[in-house]
Amino acid sequence: MKKYLVQNILSESILVIILLNLAILLVSGCSVVKTKYGSDGFNTGHIYYRLPESKLKIVSNAKVAVYYKGKMLTASNQVIQQTFQVTLETIADNRSLLILNHKKNILMDDKLNFKINEKGLLETVDVTTEDKTPKIVETIANAPEAILDVKNSPVRSSNDIEVVIKEYSSTFYLKVSEIKDSIKNDWTIKIPNEKGGYNVEPVDASFYVKFRMTEKEKEAQKVKSEMSDAEKSTADDAKKQANEALKAKTYSGVLTRPIITSVLEITPVNNSTFKTNLIIPHVDLTSQFQVPLKRKAFVKSKSDLIFKDGLINSNNLDSPSSVEGFISIPINIAKAIVSIPAQIVSFKYDNTVRQKSLESEKLLLESEIQKNEIFKLNYSNELNKVISTIKQEEINRDNEMKTFQYQIETKLIEAERLRIEAQKELENLKKEIQDKENEKKDK
Repeated sequence: MKKYLVQNILSESILVIILLNLAILLVSGCSVVKTKYGSDGFNTGHIYYRLPESKLKIVSNAKVAVYYKGKMLTASNQVIQQTFQVTLETIADNRSLLILNHKKNILMDDKLNFKINEKGLLETVDVTTEDKTPKIVETIANAPEAILDVKNSPVRSSNDIEVVIKEYSSTFYLKVSEIKDSIKNDWTIKIPNEKGGYNVEPVDASFYVKFRMTEKEKEAQKVKSEMSDAEKSTADDAKKQANEALKAKTYSGVLTRPIITSVLEITPVNNSTFKTNLIIPHVDLTSQFQVPLKRKAFVKSKSDLIFKDGLINSNNLDSPSSVEGFISIPINIAKAIVSIPAQIVSFKYDNTVRQKSLESEKLLLESEIQKNEIFKLNYSNELNKVISTIKQEEINRDNEMKTFQYQIETKLIEAERLRIEAQKELENLKKEIQDKENEKKDK
């Protein structure tokens, strides 16, 4: 009788396990959260955030040669040097809103912690999920009523003409999304007359800013230029539809963007010799990628994502083996339902299968860690190359400026020498004229 009771209980337990496992297989491995683009109307969600983009801060420094003739400014004032300094800041792309929602699972215990900075960009994402199935089964077996809780130096050229070098500076801000083609930054420098005379027309120190086209973009532009108007319209419609399809899609996890490097060309309007090319690392507005946040069956898993202004900085993943959690279920059921003597029922497990699964999980985790390290190393190398290139260009510009300054000083010295010689000749001529006049008077 006792043996029959034990067999009956075990049969029912196995049936419960099979049913629960079928339910879990349908929902395990699914995403904890989902992201979609917000619409123009009413939106609902747990967290709202935006994708990052880059903003350029361009500081232009100009040296202007101001010419005075007596108290009057002349109209020959000109920019003799213009340099540019560019820094970047990551800001929120306000053109679209992302909505993050929690995807519930009645068999999973989820703990979510999201932080958004004052710019509206992701800062940290902490997700901990735990499959409560083993505890649920054990609780049901022991107590069916248990409910699931659930960051002025002046240079004088002559007595009549005076040259004063004046320095001016102005700051400009541009979003990368605004630089579709060459964009003009207007800057007119008003020259005040400090000697009391009238002012002249301001000096134009405006400049153009654009990103140098890649070979791929040049090829695409060439292909488009060869299209007919109808083909261009069709291509634009297809691109628009593709973008709308991306925005209509629901993504598993969170979205962010990668970093790319481009050559920024800055060209003054009136003097192309001061053209400056800078290698700029910035947010790629043409790409986005999703970071999945998934549950694992039978275990407690944890994901810690750290962002800096919406750009992913690190990803720490704690992913224990699902096999080990799964094996504990039948043991817990057996212990909870009835106390069975060891000589009647014994549990034997094939540790070979378990060991292979554990090794596979370990190799997968080690592979992900290695990929992450390679990505960090490549990113660091690229950043060092960019910094080295920028420093070298600064050194080259300094050397060119010193050479230019030396040439100007040499010409000024030569001009001063010629002026002195001319002054001497003028004085000699005046003396001869005076001597002749004196001779006439004596006669």
